[in-house]
Amino acid sequence: MTPHGTPADEAGTPPRPPLDGEQATRWQRQLRNTCQHLGIEARDTDRVIEDQAVQVGGIGLALHLNPSAQLGEFYADCGRPEPWQEAEICQQLMQEALSCDMPGIILALHPQSHHLVAKGCLPLAAADDEGWLCTTLLLATVARAREVRQRFTLQPDGHS
Repeated sequence: MTPHGTPADEAGTPPRPPLDGEQATRWQRQLRNTCQHLGIEARDTDRVIEDQAVQVGGIGLALHLNPSAQLGEFYADCGRPEPWQEAEICQQLMQEALSCDMPGIILALHPQSHHLVAKGCLPLAAADDEGWLCTTLLLATVARAREVRQRFTLQPDGHS
């Protein structure tokens, strides 16, 4: 606990304040504009915002507002590798992470499903009002997931 009675994070520093209504509204506006840029119809846009999920080019994305880091996050499912592939894929992807050829997008292993996931992050403070940066980052995350899925012949629903 901090001297003010608020919980501290693992490093012992006070957590960031949660996003206020204005910032949450900004995230929703980013998603609304992104849907418009992607050609998603208005009636489907409300569902994307409510569900915090969208399909783009056959890739499912979870959309998440991270209030502690003040980030909009995109999680694109790359698929689940066969058990015999896991060690090789993880080793290759960790080595490639040093090359930074896709800045702002990381690959991770989902702790529950064991699917590979491409994650893109958008600092809300850097987002433009029209949502173009959000759209670009979302599409780059989709492209990275597609590239990984094809390169390693991952199955979108897990093991075949």
